[in-house]
Amino acid sequence: MKNFKKLICILITAALAVTFAFALVACNKDPKPTEMTQADFDELEGYRLATMGYSTYRTNITTETTTDDGVQVEEKSVGFYYNSLGGHTITIDTVLKDESGKTVSRTYYLASDSSTQKKTEAEAVYEGDSTTPTSSEFNESASDVTIGEILPASGAHDAVNEVLNAKPDKVDIVSAKVTKYSDDHKAYVIEYTDDGDTEKTTISVTVKGGTFSSVTVTSGNVSYTTTYEFNIGILSMTEAEWYAQHPRA
Repeated sequence: MKNFKKLICILITAALAVTFAFALVACNKDPKPTEMTQADFDELEGYRLATMGYSTYRTNITTETTTDDGVQVEEKSVGFYYNSLGGHTITIDTVLKDESGKTVSRTYYLASDSSTQKKTEAEAVYEGDSTTPTSSEFNESASDVTIGEILPASGAHDAVNEVLNAKPDKVDIVSAKVTKYSDDHKAYVIEYTDDGDTEKTTISVTVKGGTFSSVTVTSGNVSYTTTYEFNIGILSMTEAEWYAQHPRA
C-alpha cells in the first residue's frame, strides 16, 4: 500500500511537471513586448554590425509617400556583387508607381569597377508598362564611376544608419520595446524624436538568424521598408549582354 501511494505521488508530480512544461511552451509562443534595456540596445547594435558585415548582398526597398491624392510607391532593388574582374558591380533597379498603382517608370542601372581600373556604367529607362526602353546606354569607359559613392547614395544603407542613430545617447527615445520570439528571432520597435522635433520617427526591426530580416522606418508622410538577402555571389555584364536585355532605343 505504501509503495502504491508512493507511485501515485510520483505520477502526480510527473504530470504536474509535464503540465508546467506545456504551459511554458504555450507562453513562449505568444511573447509580449518588454521595455528595451541598454543590453537590448547593445544587442541590436551587434545585429546591425552583422548585417553590414556581408560583402555581397541585396536590399529591397519599398517606399510609400502619402500625398493628398493617395500613396505613391517606389520599389527599389539594390544589389552589391563581386565581379569577375576583381572588383564590384552594383545594380539599382527602380519602379515608380503613382497613386492609382500604375507604373510610371522603370529604371535599370549598373556600375562596375575592377582591379585593372576598368569601369563601366549603364542605364536603361522604360516609361509606364512598356517593354521597350526609351533610352539605353552602356559605357565601358566610365572614368567617373565611384562605387563607394554610388552605394550609399542608392539608399541601401539608409535603414541601418537609422538604427545606428536610434540610441538613447543620440536621440530622445519616446518608446523602445523588444519582443523575443526565440534566440534568433526578435522584433524591436523604437520611437524617437530628434533635435527637439515634435514629429516622431518609428523604426521597426525584425531580426532572424543573427542579422536584420527587415527594417521599416516611418517619419511624417514617408514610410519605407528594407529587406535583406546575403551572399548573392558574382555578377559581371558585357555590353552585348546589357543590350540583349535592354535594346538600344
